Amino acid sequence: MTDLRFISRSQDGEHLELSDSDGNNFSLRVSDTLRAAVNERRLATVVESAPQYSIKEIQARLRAGESFAEVARISGLSIEKVSAMQVQYCRSVLGLLNLQRRLHQREHLFPSQN
Repeated sequence: MTDLRFISRSQDGEHLELSDSDGNNFSLRVSDTLRAAVNERRLATVVESAPQYSIKEIQARLRAGESFAEVARISGLSIEKVSAMQVQYCRSVLGLLNLQRRLHQREHLFPSQN
């Protein structure tokens, strides 16, 4: 049996790019069967042993300049989950900025009479 090494995901996310020790490249379609096999309890315990990071810790790492891939590797989460956490943070910041803008507009329209 030939050992294959994971290289990357395809651009469309539907295939995994793999290579062997001789430099031959392979493409493996990510099917529902493959997803189910990877998510079996036996393999999932490897991820469960990874350190637990809070959403705030993950967002702080991303703001500090760490890549999605690096944070995903360190936290044991998928890149998609890390990306979703960053999106949550961006939405909350955007909400605060919009609130501040509305308050500023209100103060401009109705200045206090002190």
